[in-house]
Amino acid sequence: MFANISRWAVRLVITLSLTVTAVIIAVGVILSLPDWRLREHVSALISRAVGVQKQPETAADSQWDTPAGRELVAANSQHFYIMLPVAKCFPDVDLLARPVPTAIASRFLFGLQPDGSHSWDTAPMPDPAVKFDLNNFQNYVLYLSDNVSWAQVQAAARLAQSRSRRNLAEWAIVIIGALTTIFISVKAMANERTPAYEVIGVCAIIFSALGTAVASLNAFYSPSDAYVRNTTSLAQLHQLHVDLGHYVVSLGPEVCNPMDAANAQDAKTKATKEFVTRFTGIVGPSGNSAAQPGGGVATTSDGNVSTSKSAK
Repeated sequence: MFANISRWAVRLVITLSLTVTAVIIAVGVILSLPDWRLREHVSALISRAVGVQKQPETAADSQWDTPAGRELVAANSQHFYIMLPVAKCFPDVDLLARPVPTAIASRFLFGLQPDGSHSWDTAPMPDPAVKFDLNNFQNYVLYLSDNVSWAQVQAAARLAQSRSRRNLAEWAIVIIGALTTIFISVKAMANERTPAYEVIGVCAIIFSALGTAVASLNAFYSPSDAYVRNTTSLAQLHQLHVDLGHYVVSLGPEVCNPMDAANAQDAKTKATKEFVTRFTGIVGPSGNSAAQPGGGVATTSDGNVSTSKSAK
């Protein structure tokens, strides 16, 4: 009789343990999902509950409803405010015109997209006779701002990914540790070597080894450190973009004059080099691996800036 009660008690404990573990895993997975995915799932559940059919989003729309997409909206806004002082140098250039003339959009780097390309509503120049040429300083500032914007997008995407991995690793350690403790405790309380006793003993060994393996992998890949690095990188890129905007605005009419790239003591030349040094220090030693797909900021012999970037 007591043996039957003991077996039922062991089964009850195992069932309760697995149920609690399943609940914890579900909560952990939900908390580890990126915010945009969690909102999407919750919104879908509510829509089905009230009988409202949500219009399906296109692939392009879904890219904007992500941490990287929302970061890109802020980066494009900052880039626009850097374009405004430059546009004042050209009376015939209207940045608010819709659709944006192709010559303006391509040179001012309008419409950075989540995939790294540029897209805008095409339209011919209002007057083909209008002379519109950016000088080397203006090119430098606009291309640097565009590089910083793309680096912000990539940093935001890495931050969201590292946050999810960090949460998953921490929840895995907690769950496996809890299961190991439960199995060891139940095994210690058992008085007879029943089949259930042997199963619990094997589970205790397996989860103990699994806990050690997960802890070792967590220490090796260190998702918490990656999360801190990505948070710091994104904050530094934010500050760099703001500082670049403040610098361009503070120049006033001087923004219309080119810089003397051959003169290392030229104020604009020194300032732009300092900004590029800060940028390369944030994104990596090479300065272009995280900046743009296929290229970064590079100066030519005349002080202009070259970069590779696709446009739609």
